[in-house]
Amino acid sequence: MPLKSVDISKLSDADVLFFFGTFCFKARLSPQYLFKYGGPNGQSIGVRLMMYGHTVLVPADSPNVHIARVKASRQALVELQKHNPQWQIPPLPFSGSNDPKWNWSTFLSGKSSQGFGSFLSFFR
Repeated sequence: MPLKSVDISKLSDADVLFFFGTFCFKARLSPQYLFKYGGPNGQSIGVRLMMYGHTVLVPADSPNVHIARVKASRQALVELQKHNPQWQIPPLPFSGSNDPKWNWSTFLSGKSSQGFGSFLSFFR
């Protein structure tokens, strides 16, 4: 299924992080999250997400880092959807999919040199 046909606003938080993390790793987008405290009580969290020349800003209104990361990743998926509508949504690795565009064995083999740990960090 192409990215252009997905309603990103209806994706679960887990799917947002999975899809965004997979796209970042596959396309080497090198995202960088910069979290900051703010808001009226100084305890809310905002984030600036920078990737391949684009910046996504999320105001400091999230109660924790996870929610701020999801908000930024969701906004980034919207940007990716605009610029790369033909990208294919990845199936879950253990879903039994035989889609040749997403052969997980091939995709993950040799990725340790690219920082497999950074790929896994999207799902934490």
